[in-house]
Amino acid sequence: MTNEEWLVEIDRFVRHLKRNTPLAANSIDAYRNHLRRIVSFAGGLTKNCAVKFSQGAEKQWAIKTVSGAVDCYNKYVEWARRPKDKVRHITLSVPPSFEHVPSRGDVERLVAYMRENGAGVREVTLVRFLAATGARISEVLRVTVGDVRRGVSEQIGKGRKLRRVLIPKSLASEIAAGPLAENAADRWPLFRRRAFDGRRFARRGGVGITARWACNTLHDWAGRAGLDSQAFHPHAFRHFFAKEALKSSGNDVSLVCDLLGHADIKTTSKYLKLTQAEQRQGLDRIANWF
Repeated sequence: MTNEEWLVEIDRFVRHLKRNTPLAANSIDAYRNHLRRIVSFAGGLTKNCAVKFSQGAEKQWAIKTVSGAVDCYNKYVEWARRPKDKVRHITLSVPPSFEHVPSRGDVERLVAYMRENGAGVREVTLVRFLAATGARISEVLRVTVGDVRRGVSEQIGKGRKLRRVLIPKSLASEIAAGPLAENAADRWPLFRRRAFDGRRFARRGGVGITARWACNTLHDWAGRAGLDSQAFHPHAFRHFFAKEALKSSGNDVSLVCDLLGHADIKTTSKYLKLTQAEQRQGLDRIANWF
């Protein structure tokens, strides 16, 4: 098969995923991109091509990317009824790193800078909402004005499971009384742009925002505030929330696991690992015997 024919085959597989699996749109896009990556590198989706990719692609892509592509290939050959063509999963031995998670001081500095330098209410509220809830950006964009008024957003989340995003009472009350919720129906998405006529926001119309817009907004404002812009992306706030919540709750892993919507408490436990800076502070505090 030619590369063009393999791309057609990938499209057929993607249609199968959309129709017959509970995968989110972003996950399906990842399958498409990973399989196209293998075709581009190795010339096809045969076993030999997958082996060639797994052994040689590390020079071009991160090991995590290569591992993800191999997993997608194995799912593809299952669908194509070629189970003997599966290749060995690449095990990642690199532990999770949270060295580039913004600190509480960094987040407070960013919010203060945005308020002082003309950022819109929507942008400032986005930062505060991400930091206070630990929600995924896909979940944040589905939060409605009614959810804020109730203090909780119930959604069908990752893995088609019920996800409950709790909103701190003080933040929910402030947002509900502010311009983002003004004159808005309960079903209106909280972060959707609405037309403003100089007196009030319109009840209908407007423009939706995207995860890319959110990411670019955070990068831009963090850079302007003199912070590490690479540490400020939507998912970094999920890591920030996890670490801060564990500190404030006395390392109540069960509570934080529920708040983040983790299926396995082991996923939450990884946030107990200290960063290098935290290890240094701890060492300087306790090493007093010399």
